[in-house]
Parts: sequence; structure tokens; C-alpha cells
Amino acid sequence: MEFTKKPNEIVIVRSLFLRGIAIVYLIANLSLYTQVQGLFGDEGLYPVKNFMMKLNETFKENSNFFNFPTLLHFSGSFNLLLTYFLPELRHFSPEENTFHFLCLLSILISLLITLNNKVFFNSIGFFVLWIIYLSFYITGQMFISQQWDLLLLESGFLAILFSPLRNSDLSNITFSQNTVYYLLRFLMFRITFSNGVGKILSGCQIWANFEAFKYFFQTTPLPHIYSYILHSSISYEIQKVIVGFIYILEVNI
Repeated sequence: MEFTKKPNEIVIVRSLFLRGIAIVYLIANLSLYTQVQGLFGDEGLYPVKNFMMKLNETFKENSNFFNFPTLLHFSGSFNLLLTYFLPELRHFSPEENTFHFLCLLSILISLLITLNNKVFFNSIGFFVLWIIYLSFYITGQMFISQQWDLLLLESGFLAILFSPLRNSDLSNITFSQNTVYYLLRFLMFRITFSNGVGKILSGCQIWANFEAFKYFFQTTPLPHIYSYILHSSISYEIQKVIVGFIYILEVNI
């Protein structure tokens, strides 16, 4: 497909992809915002203020934005601004306030991009979304370290390069942006193929015997109510068929 010679396809593909990435950011940050206090708050399971304190104590002068790129390094400055307008936030740590603020900011920007707001539908808007989520990934510890978090960071970075530089004109594409289109296709192939190859080369007998879905819904990260329903309703034979179908999709065997 010669991407540079089909203006209609340029607009459609770029619009769907960029809005799709914005929607994923929106869903991810909406979900995260409801859990910030319980996970990363001052009295949460893994308080972000403790993480930043240990980071500074361990790495000292090397604990900076360039070595650990998270906006939580600037939580003191963010907190001064937040508490100026909302004095009641002084009861919480600067790190917790900053985490909440960045989450809300990302929700707002991703929503505006989804609605085709011209102010943020550009590389700057997508860069802000990416650097915020990278900040969460650095400080989120075990709760923001799954494969889908890495995939969002990778595809989100490519979205910065694939989006318009200063305006929302999707029909104008540069040579470098045309290259990003093929990088996106390679990213989809790499993720899918490496998942399949990893299952085969792992030596795991559960995958080798097509029994993975016997345990999948019990052990999946962040299980949903439908995990129990699917685990209880899908027969053993159907589960084996699903595993086989996954192999076909991922490595085409």
C-alpha cells in the first residue's frame, strides 16, 4: 500500500488511529483516577510519596528527570499551584496531589482530542499524554507494569510522530510520518508474533497441552466479573479450541 499517494486513506487511517489512542488514554486514566488514593495515596498500598523518597535516597544526585523521567519530580511546584487555588489540598502530600492532577489533565486532553479539539489534536497534545503516562509507569510500580502499559507507551510515542505537528490537517503527511505508518504495522506484528513465539519457546506444558484457558480466567491480572462467568461457562473442549485459535492468530501455525 503506497500510503503517501492516497489522501483519503491518509485522513481515515490517521484519524482512526489517533482518536483510538486518545480513547485508550481516556479509558486508562479514568480507570486509574478512581484507584489513585487506594493504590498510590498517602495511606494507599504503595504510596507514591514513599517511592519518590526512596528513589531520592537511593540514587541521590542521579535521581532526576533524565534518569527517571517522571513528572512527579516536580510535585513540589505542581503542589504550590494546586494548593493556591484549592487550599484544602494541603492535607495531602504533594506527590498525591500531583498524581491526581496529572490524571485529570490526561483525561481532559484525551477527551478533547477524541472530540477533535484543534488545540490538542497535534504532536504537543499527544506528547503531553505520553509523558504523563510514562510518569505513571515509572512511579506506578507493580500496578502499572503490565504488557498493555508498555504497548500504550510504544504506540503512544509513535502517535506523537504520526500526528500533525501544529494543526489538525490530517491530509498533509511528511516522509517521516509515512515511515511511522510502517513502524506501527511492525509494532502490531512484533507484539502478536512475540507473544505466540514466547508461548511456544517457554516450555510451559499448560500451553503445550492446550490447557491454558483452564487457568487463564483465574489468574489474569485485574480480573473482571465476566472472568468468573467465562471460566464457569466455557467447556474444556472449547477452551482447547480457543488456545489453538490463539496459536493460529499469533504465529500462523
